[in-house]
Amino acid sequence: MSKLFFSACSLILLFCHKPSSGQGRLQHNQLEIDKAKAALKTDCKAFESSMQTTENKIRADKKLIAFLNEFYNMDVSADEITKKLNQLYKGKWKLTTTDLGGLKKYEIQISLAGNLKSSIGFSVFQNEIVFKKIFLATETHMSCISPRYELPNTQDVNYLDIFCLPLIDFPMVFCAKCEAAQSDTTFSAKLKSYTARDYKLFSVDSLRINEMTWYADDTYYTDDVEKEILVLAENHNTNMLFTLLYSPNQIVAINSMEAVVFLQASGIINLQADIQQKIEQIQTSDTKINWQSSNAERSSSTYKELNISKEKILDKFTKALHK
Repeated sequence: MSKLFFSACSLILLFCHKPSSGQGRLQHNQLEIDKAKAALKTDCKAFESSMQTTENKIRADKKLIAFLNEFYNMDVSADEITKKLNQLYKGKWKLTTTDLGGLKKYEIQISLAGNLKSSIGFSVFQNEIVFKKIFLATETHMSCISPRYELPNTQDVNYLDIFCLPLIDFPMVFCAKCEAAQSDTTFSAKLKSYTARDYKLFSVDSLRINEMTWYADDTYYTDDVEKEILVLAENHNTNMLFTLLYSPNQIVAINSMEAVVFLQASGIINLQADIQQKIEQIQTSDTKINWQSSNAERSSSTYKELNISKEKILDKFTKALHK
């Protein structure tokens, strides 16, 4: 399935500190805005918003921020989220669902009448929301007035600072030249309470494991290696790779399986019977995945239907490691 817009900036969030609600978040977000302004001033002595906003747009943006605050801070169900969107925006939002095997990812784009544009995402595991993500950007941008030139790819930091910042009750990661400010949260207590043996979970971030599992990895690439998996393979971090074989995200499990296959074929590791059995389960699974190659559109099929050979796995890891 297609990712939410602005996905190009997702790596910014890897080690984001999430301050507590209230004044702590306001201070955190103000610091993010101030850093963005400072970055703009390296090229421009003075800047302003590209155009004036209207009272109607400000009113619409306040309504949106109130919804995003509730979405981020309240532990509600997927049905309650969609019900709230229907109340606020009726037919002006679009839902996309991606089945990742042991979990489902939901992405929502909202058509808005204000200066802000937004999309949200959340993941459901064992009928519970365990991860949420927010993207927030401005329709207007900044213009340099000394010297005078346009900055079309910048966020409108003035608008965010003056009209939005006091109202926002979720921590943002932000930069002026990014496509969007972003925020995410993982429900660690729910992950810790999972005691079944079907999957192995991480209750805290480690090498972006939570974001990778619950949101980012939704497509298998036949010709490329996922960056975090490549790092694990390069560092021979077999403990993490073995754990990720039991991920509820089938894409993460497949990527980890291929890394283990590569390390075994390279003579770096020998596999115990249980790991070999798990690898075979992943390779022959009937779970449908979305995939993409350099010369084919992404489609839905099982991994075994792609006929990925050991030679193909070795070739793509070897090329990735020597880039």
